[in-house]
Amino acid sequence: MKHMQRKLLVALFLIIINVLPFSTVFAGTQKFWGIDVSKNNGTVDWNSVFSSGYRFAMIKTGDGKDTGDSSDIDSQFEMNYTNAKEAGLFCGVYHMVADNTPEDAEKEANYCLSILDGRPLDQQTTATCKIVVKKAPTSIRFVENNKTIKQKTLKKGQSYSVKTALSNNSASQYLSYYSSNKKVASISSSGKLLAKKAGTTTITVKTYNGKTATLKVTVKK
Repeated sequence: MKHMQRKLLVALFLIIINVLPFSTVFAGTQKFWGIDVSKNNGTVDWNSVFSSGYRFAMIKTGDGKDTGDSSDIDSQFEMNYTNAKEAGLFCGVYHMVADNTPEDAEKEANYCLSILDGRPLDQQTTATCKIVVKKAPTSIRFVENNKTIKQKTLKKGQSYSVKTALSNNSASQYLSYYSSNKKVASISSSGKLLAKKAGTTTITVKTYNGKTATLKVTVKK
């Protein structure tokens, strides 16, 4: 089972996988409906899901390969897996990746398996996937309303989610954010700024292959 899972995961993880909101599986003449879920769906009432006629779930494990940052693991994975199984659904998983080499893809597959931590997958579970392959980015920039921005002014206590744009037809496995002065404004791994006190700081975003952009942030009282 584990060897079969590993081969399947490595094959799938050579590319970025976007799982559709719901999928259909045909078994003989029977048709089963399923859903895919992640932390973005919040806390799922799996008994209600089963009562609504869904019979399988594709559950997100996380993103990328093991960087030592626990935020790469989907925070709802364990709860979703446990509660979906208890409600009677067949369970499969998916993992978001973007790699250029088979070696890196295998690392991400192994990371997915480590998150699974021996939890069995139901072999009956399959899903239709939309597959998008993109090249590595050559540039990145901060944007607002589809326009490039170099600076941003916030009030103390205000939060702001930064948005970025990559070079055309490219993708980044992950983005890293840094603040030059965390006492003035901090930024989370997902790009959410929090203005803490009056002053200025420089926010830097970095792609997996080293492309960067900066944003000057001014915090006022």
